[in-house]
Parts: sequence; C-alpha cells; structure tokens
Amino acid sequence: MRELRVAGHRLEAVHHPPPDPCGPTIVFLHEGLGSAGQWKDFPKRLALRTELKETGGRISAFQAELSKSTEETLRLFRPGQVVVDLGAAPGAWSQYLRRRFAPAGAAAGGLDGRIIALDLLEFEPIEGVEVLQGDFREDAVLQALEARLAGRPVDVVVSDMAPNLSGIESSDAARIAHLVELAVEFALRHLRPEGALVCKTFHGSGYSQQVKLFKDSFRIVKPIKPKASRDKSAETFLVGLGPKPR
Repeated sequence: MRELRVAGHRLEAVHHPPPDPCGPTIVFLHEGLGSAGQWKDFPKRLALRTELKETGGRISAFQAELSKSTEETLRLFRPGQVVVDLGAAPGAWSQYLRRRFAPAGAAAGGLDGRIIALDLLEFEPIEGVEVLQGDFREDAVLQALEARLAGRPVDVVVSDMAPNLSGIESSDAARIAHLVELAVEFALRHLRPEGALVCKTFHGSGYSQQVKLFKDSFRIVKPIKPKASRDKSAETFLVGLGPKPR
C-alpha cells in the first residue's frame, strides 16, 4: 500500500481487485482509514458508493446502509404497503422504498404500494411518490396528510425529521424531542397493530427519555446505528414495532 501526503492529509493508494480476474485493477486514493476492520468493510463501502451514483445521489452512505440494515434486521418493508415518509427531503427514504415496491427494483414504472412523503422543503419528484410540502408541526399540514390517508391504516412511518440546530444544547434537545414526540403520536394514531415507526434522533441530552417514550409506546424497541455512521456522530434511529393500545 502506498502512502501519499497532500495538504497535510495522509492518502493511501488502495488496489482493489476486480471481481473478474481479467478485468482492470481499480486504484482508489483514500484519506487514511486507520484500522484493519475498516479496510475489511471496504467492498461494502464501495457497493454503497455505487448505489449512490445509481440513485442520483439522494442517498447518503449513512442512509443507504441504514435502509439496508433496517431491512436485513427487521424486514419491515414489503410490496403492497402504505408508508408515510416524514421529513422526506431530499427523498432518500422515498426513493429506496420506491425501488423496494417496484418490480425488479425499477426507478420508474409500476409501483405495488403507496408512499406519501412530506417535508417543509421542496425536492425533486420521485415517480409514484405522493408529495406534500409543509410543516408537519402545523395542524393544517397534518390534516392534509390525514386526508390523503382517508382512514387507511399505515404499515410503516419513517421519520427523518431534524430541526435546525442552534448549538445551545438544552434548546436543541427540546426541538429534537418535540419532533420525536410528534412522530410517535402520529404513528400511534395511524399504524396497523403490527406496524412500525423508524425515527431519527440524536444521542445526547434527552435521548434516554426518547427511548422510554418508545418503550412505553411500542411492544419492541430497537436502536439502529449503521457502520457507515462515524463513531463520533450523534445521529441514530429508533425503531418501534407493534404500537401498544392507547
């Protein structure tokens, strides 16, 4: 392995063998990853980067591995389901689900299922995904979303909502907790008895109270933090399975 230094950064030239012995050798320049365990995961990271290109770059490495980890571990998503995607922009979850619900994982064409995406921000349309633009905290927006459902129960609620952070710990913790509480409240009202909520949150002040809220609200609770997320990142997801009767 060769080492280069550019502007003070250590770069390593990695020869990644191709699947086809007759194919070309691929060389990547990487900022030093450090541990052998990280190099062991390199083929998986390469596959994730390939997926990002194929999906138009909406999905971060974290989100790509999160959706795969959620699916492999819990098997939440199946064709024919109704899924609500809260905090949907730029469309990572909706795009992943659109492929899950389409024959042969197609990005266009028929869709066996229903995806309703909501966000305050506008984002590029995804074929077959119903998009609502507005602030989920406002009653009028929530009512518009519930009108789309027309009383039909939801199989999975995905909440990727996150507030604009101020850097003031107590204030940010309260904003995060508020969005988690709104997602839980919506899920408890609209999920099927066997439904699930996948909800973004952050480790830090108030996290233990959010875990307690999930345990009080769902029969099974699982935290998920994919390997693609750096150890120092506070971002994580809580998954609640089977809402408890209210």
